Amino acid sequence: MSEEIKLDPQTLLGHAQWLAQQTENAVEGILNRSGVLLGAIGVEMSILPVVGERGWLRIGSAVVLGFGAFFMVGAMWPRKRKFPATSDLREVYAQQRRADLTAIVHMIGFEKPDAALLPQLQSEAKNRSDWFRIGMILFVLAQGPLLVMIGRS
Repeated sequence: MSEEIKLDPQTLLGHAQWLAQQTENAVEGILNRSGVLLGAIGVEMSILPVVGERGWLRIGSAVVLGFGAFFMVGAMWPRKRKFPATSDLREVYAQQRRADLTAIVHMIGFEKPDAALLPQLQSEAKNRSDWFRIGMILFVLAQGPLLVMIGRS
């Protein structure tokens, strides 16, 4: 019943690379959508002076769009990442360390958890998606007053 579990470095490395790629794709998608919505917010802000409506509806819509733009920029703001030491790669080159295990250690941070690539990518994706989600909600909320103002003019 107690079988020895053998570490297959190629499978583990492949899975870690897949996770990193999927997370990086999610981050890129958020960045792309944030840029598009930031442009849409800019277009809607440029429409506000043209709409004949004056007063709280227009001001409120502009404020909500402004906050939405703020959160979209927050989703796109550069993040810092820590990277593993290059000395590990020199050891691999000098054949003092296995390349596949070194790559896995860098990805999952077995030796140095604070420099692990996967947790940093996952944290970045969650942080960017939180900013994007709030900005998206504000963008959607601003559509109601805009439609009312366009309908009245």
